Amino acid sequence: MSEQQKEALGRILDHSINEFYIFDINNLRYQYVSKAAIDHLGYTQEELLKLTPLHITPQFTKKSYAKLIRPLITKKSKEVVLETMHYRKDGTTYPVRTQLYISDYMGSKVLVASVADITEEKNAAEEIEESRHFIESIADTSPELLYVFDFLKGDYIYFSPHIKNMLGYEVEDVLNGKVQLFSKLHPEDFQKVAYNFQEKIKQVRDDEVVETEYRVQHQHGHWIWLSSRDKPFKRDEHGNVVQTVGTAQDITRRMQYEQQLEKQNEELKKTNAELDRFVYSSSHDLRAPLASVLGLINIALLENTPEEKDVYIRLMEISINRLDRFIQDIISYSRNSRMEVAPDRIDFPKLTEETINNLSYIDDVNAIHFDATFDTSVPFVSDYRRLSVIFSNLIGNAIRYRSLSVDQSYVHVQVSTNPEYAQITINDNGIGIAPEHQSKIFDMFFKASNEKHGSGIGLYIVKETMNVLEGTIAVESKTRVGSTFTLKIPNLAER
Repeated sequence: MSEQQKEALGRILDHSINEFYIFDINNLRYQYVSKAAIDHLGYTQEELLKLTPLHITPQFTKKSYAKLIRPLITKKSKEVVLETMHYRKDGTTYPVRTQLYISDYMGSKVLVASVADITEEKNAAEEIEESRHFIESIADTSPELLYVFDFLKGDYIYFSPHIKNMLGYEVEDVLNGKVQLFSKLHPEDFQKVAYNFQEKIKQVRDDEVVETEYRVQHQHGHWIWLSSRDKPFKRDEHGNVVQTVGTAQDITRRMQYEQQLEKQNEELKKTNAELDRFVYSSSHDLRAPLASVLGLINIALLENTPEEKDVYIRLMEISINRLDRFIQDIISYSRNSRMEVAPDRIDFPKLTEETINNLSYIDDVNAIHFDATFDTSVPFVSDYRRLSVIFSNLIGNAIRYRSLSVDQSYVHVQVSTNPEYAQITINDNGIGIAPEHQSKIFDMFFKASNEKHGSGIGLYIVKETMNVLEGTIAVESKTRVGSTFTLKIPNLAER
């Protein structure tokens, strides 16, 4: 290379924003430095020509630098690229990307270094990393689940780690398809979610949000209510949505509270309706026996013989017993609606005997043959007071509604227990219940027969009591044949 060529090359390199260095392969002494190198490092040209790369990159030793350029010298590589730090004359530093290669210069083989200042690139990368870290920190600490869905891939491409706390699934399992969230949707919510996530989101503007409430199955099997807010995140050149971003919040407690509130409202409506009916019907049932007694008293006062007065006193007793029975029904109804279940070991033979003895005041009770069988070797626990109400009403009805056309009236009680429940069957050969009435017998104040005086509240109390005990009751009946009531009551001993 002539001096003229050297000067021409120097003018070209001096116009480059990159730093250029030419140095000796053996002693590494600089033979040429560009203007950019002088400007960036703060040395004069004379000072730099007395230095080597080891002065401006002191992180290298002569041995490590020799190892660095060995692939060039042995011709195993045409260039070596590395990122390092340049030290200015004043001791400050800046990051650079260096390309090293061997070339001819002034008739000799030399090392050439093309060096780019990558400060802005590094700063931009650091800003991106800081932004990424900032976003991830928000995602990690946010109580909401953050996610991005890609329509081109047809799957999620990002989920915040909160999915583990919320649904029990690992982020990696969801992103790699091992866990398919759409398959975890509640069947009742699938169509709504599919439409909102797949169709509706494509029709909204970028500043609009699609809100959805739905259930997703937790890893452990239970259902979690989520409230999601989704919006377009990225569109293609045609304006079609290709990615959406969304957040999801766990609203399980809120939904449970709303469902509980709705249930309480329904129960309140039911209670109010029952109260209206109760006031209307009970006022008549309470006044009728009293009016009867008052009438009988007035008639008895007009009689002169003790025998006639005794007849009216007996009729008064019947009316008063009827009134007392109705009052006892009201008390049972009130207790059942207010009192908590009080578990106790149940002695079914004793309960049956006590019930029959307590019903001995009913007319013609001596005409009934009572029979009971018990298979109760498994201990049974339930609410004794409530069971007593159930037995009293069912056996009492069997006595009151006995058939006068049979030779022998009977009431048969059969009880068997197991660890899960007790099955109780009460069977009679009374007048029976007509088919058209059987679906209504558990309604308040419904009377299937006018042949006997009754309040019409007894079987309603039985049904409500069974509901409290979480049991079931079924009836089979034929007119002039009899009725069979079958009850299943959970055994609280195993709870």
